[in-house]
Amino acid sequence: MVNVAIVGASGYSGLELVKILLNHPETSLSYITGTERVVGSKISDLYPVLRDVTDLKFILTDIDQIINSDADCVFMATPNETSLEIVPKIISNTAKKLIDLSGSFRLKYNILYPIYYGFENDNENLLQEAVYGVPELYKQEIRESRLVANPGCYPTSVVIPLVPLLRSNIINTQQRIIIDSKSGVSGAGRKPSDNTHYVETNESLKAYNLHKHRHEPEIAQELSKASGLDVKITFTPHLVPLNRGILSTIYAEVKPGVSYEDIYNCWIKLYNSEKFVRVMPEGQLPEIKHVVATPYCDIGFSLRNQELIIVSCIDNLLKGASSQAVQNYNLMFGFKEHLAL
Repeated sequence: MVNVAIVGASGYSGLELVKILLNHPETSLSYITGTERVVGSKISDLYPVLRDVTDLKFILTDIDQIINSDADCVFMATPNETSLEIVPKIISNTAKKLIDLSGSFRLKYNILYPIYYGFENDNENLLQEAVYGVPELYKQEIRESRLVANPGCYPTSVVIPLVPLLRSNIINTQQRIIIDSKSGVSGAGRKPSDNTHYVETNESLKAYNLHKHRHEPEIAQELSKASGLDVKITFTPHLVPLNRGILSTIYAEVKPGVSYEDIYNCWIKLYNSEKFVRVMPEGQLPEIKHVVATPYCDIGFSLRNQELIIVSCIDNLLKGASSQAVQNYNLMFGFKEHLAL
């Protein structure tokens, strides 16, 4: 049995981690931490869905306690600044493995953190060491890693369909790739704000954080890595009045002579053996309602001449966060990738 701790289990992604790991046959969930407001209370008091399922209580997040605990693996479901403070200390003082659901170690260039995250990140060695945790793309690297940077939800919906095409030199990288993404409100986290209040989001649709969303450099980084060239993107996120789910519509130009079969076969070659990526049949496109509460990423496309339109859907709390984190966990500890999912 692997002993596991979840730091930040009081948020939506933390809840999903608890639900999955309680059903993991090779895992013992040692303890969970939460905000001061919930410390000492049962997680089932905060989330009644867990009533009669677990008596786990929230404890205060204490770095020394994490370091000295018997946890073999620590999931960080915390704000970026919290992970930035805690992860380097755990890595420096223990042999524990970490899966960080924040954005603190996703970007390889620390110069980008003040621009997109508003803080300095001087952990250059850890930025280079952290493996970007898309299991379908970086399986072996994840198996060998002690620190996995779990991808953002928007980037997951984008890199899964695009990376195989860029690796196969199908996309014309001289043209900018346009990414139009829409997310349910749970993507903003559990902490209330004026922007996510019911009356502000219901019966509305809005774009936000144009040219400054922190997932933009993450997407560009992974697409450029796949291509070997500097891939230019325009990324526009939108908030839609749904609890959960992401739909990304991606516009790109393919190279002359590329056919429908070339794109479809490129996806099938990589993803046919992957349990959690589903390639839609010709003439069908993904919908959010078919992936909500599942660990799947559904991808489909339309091609007219050289104009390619891709549609991708995930549950932002699962494939965009917690179920993908457990995929990474399973790989890191030698379990079957789909275990408990």
